[in-house]
Amino acid sequence: MTDATSWLPEPDDSNRPFFEGAWRSIRAGSPGMDVPVAIAMGLAFLASCYNFFRGAGEVWFDSVVMFIFFLLVSRYFELMARKRGAETAESLGQALPVMATRLSTGGSQSQIPVADLNVGDRVLVKPGETIPADGSIETGQSTINILDTGTSEEGIDDLFIYGTLQDDFFLLRAQRNPIWGRVMASVSAIQVDADRKPVPNGFVERVNYDGAIEGRFVIYGREGDDTFVLDDNMAPTVIFGDAGNDTFQIGQVYASPRDGINPDNGLAPEDYFETTQITRGYLSNGASVSTTMFGGTGSDSLSIRFFSFQWTRVSTSISVPAFGSL
Repeated sequence: MTDATSWLPEPDDSNRPFFEGAWRSIRAGSPGMDVPVAIAMGLAFLASCYNFFRGAGEVWFDSVVMFIFFLLVSRYFELMARKRGAETAESLGQALPVMATRLSTGGSQSQIPVADLNVGDRVLVKPGETIPADGSIETGQSTINILDTGTSEEGIDDLFIYGTLQDDFFLLRAQRNPIWGRVMASVSAIQVDADRKPVPNGFVERVNYDGAIEGRFVIYGREGDDTFVLDDNMAPTVIFGDAGNDTFQIGQVYASPRDGINPDNGLAPEDYFETTQITRGYLSNGASVSTTMFGGTGSDSLSIRFFSFQWTRVSTSISVPAFGSL
């Protein structure tokens, strides 16, 4: 005769981690998610055993087994996600430079480990070097290339640009013709004078990006009376004017083409961008990709030079809510 207890499922290694984790968290004084899971499994198992021996009522042995199975599967995916996150963090850590060039008060330079940098230190970043830490640019011009080589299956890339607390001038352009150079777009912060006009030969802080930014491309103007001028873009763009009396301009009219058709336009080939001939000159695209702009607080203004829709091109959606004045 077969013993009735041989028909009961026995606890094994599949559910042991939940009970061990619950016990460890209780001993540490900070119960975690393993505690309710272990209680639920234990109560379901004991209740099923009770009903089994008395020969009446429901048993949930199969439900407990399925519950454990799905929990283990979810833990596996969580472990894989943590592993990928750790690998990404490790690769980012390896991409950072080991040494940095610190500038003293007198202007002398010294090579120190990046880990020895302190808040308030001034650092010299030479052409081609990687920026060693977060900070703001005091002098000189800078160009940062954000060219991701991954695919969308490996993650969605976002780009965030933050302005200063002063009056900023942002210029957005896109180089779309590979004949003229690499397909690339840029956002530049240009030095302005007291009238918020670009200073000839003034300093420029520029960020280059390409079509790999398939997520969010967000610009925060922050405080100050900021100006945003769009000649073209290459990623879904959201612009927040934030505080101040901000100006938004979509498209500009030029006296001549801004590409290789006119090699005397003063632009380097990698800075060419598309224009369309109109009666008054050559109009830049303005926004080729969906663009949303929020004026924020203050008396803001919007200028749209011209709308041109062509059936052969992807339509552009522009939303301009929350402006103080138009």
